Amino acid sequence: MTGINLTEAQAKAALKSFGNSDTYTNLQQVGTNCGKCGGYFNGRGGISKSKGSWTCPSCMSKSHNRTEKMVTALVDKSDNQSRINAAKEVKAMSDMESVAQPYIDAGLGAPFAHAIARDPAVEGSVMDLWEASWWKQYEVDDILIVSVLNGVLIEDDAKWLNTVRSDHEDLVRACIDGTCTTDWARALLGSGFLGDSDGVTSCLAGGVPSIVARIRRKKIKVDSKIVPPPLSAPKKLKKKTKKKPVQVINYGGMSQSKLSQFCRDLGLQTSGSKNVIRNRLENCKNVLGNHSPLPKGNRILTQLKRIASEVKLKSYGTMKAETLRRKLLTAGRKLGVDMQE
Repeated sequence: MTGINLTEAQAKAALKSFGNSDTYTNLQQVGTNCGKCGGYFNGRGGISKSKGSWTCPSCMSKSHNRTEKMVTALVDKSDNQSRINAAKEVKAMSDMESVAQPYIDAGLGAPFAHAIARDPAVEGSVMDLWEASWWKQYEVDDILIVSVLNGVLIEDDAKWLNTVRSDHEDLVRACIDGTCTTDWARALLGSGFLGDSDGVTSCLAGGVPSIVARIRRKKIKVDSKIVPPPLSAPKKLKKKTKKKPVQVINYGGMSQSKLSQFCRDLGLQTSGSKNVIRNRLENCKNVLGNHSPLPKGNRILTQLKRIASEVKLKSYGTMKAETLRRKLLTAGRKLGVDMQE
């Protein structure tokens, strides 16, 4: 029952599917033996769907009462498990805050302190990032900064990717989502593909780099001795389509009450002044834009929870992966972000 929230109707359906509930048809006045207790009755009986025999009113009543008790027990157990999960999530967040606070008090930025508290294994790379200067031109929710804080990339690789992302944004994302390693990316650009965004995209889509290099020999000069092998699991190329214009929401024209209601509709925190709420919405918009498209497939719940934490989404700890993903997609679109499926 862990993580499952059952309504009364769902509990009844579950009992029925497992054969723990019975229903009766053809209710009418009869005089016959009951198929359950064996006793003779002369009254309003019904035909049991599970047994196909007449059932007396007493047995039908007992069956109904038993089913109702089981439904109530299932719903109560589900609600209790949800409360336990929510409490665990709150405790985990509280523990993380208590671990992070000494670092924050010492002068470390909160996102950096929280990253170390969440996963001590990333301490070295997070501190390397804190001491570096290249990232300070960006917001802390930048895709490369977040990848270091989440332990996806080490600081040195993120720093290098930052130097090439103006021409190779898809290569940067491929290194972050695991399509290729940074070693492969360095080898590809180092062999002569640096600056050739179309050629790199072809290699990411499964093209053999040495063949792509020959096709594009008039545009680039590649050293065949150091060109890397093709990717074993390339990215699927999407057909290029014209993007529909994204509606930009003017938060400056909203009153505080309307801003609060908008946050409530999105499932975000609603507290704070007008400027605080507006900044929260802008942060949510930027974070979701940087993470679009959202991760798909199995074992994505941890990644989605990190995104939900960044945008200050309420009650995300008890949501299933697909529910949380849909919630983030909806929030992004309402904010005017071009959220790709």
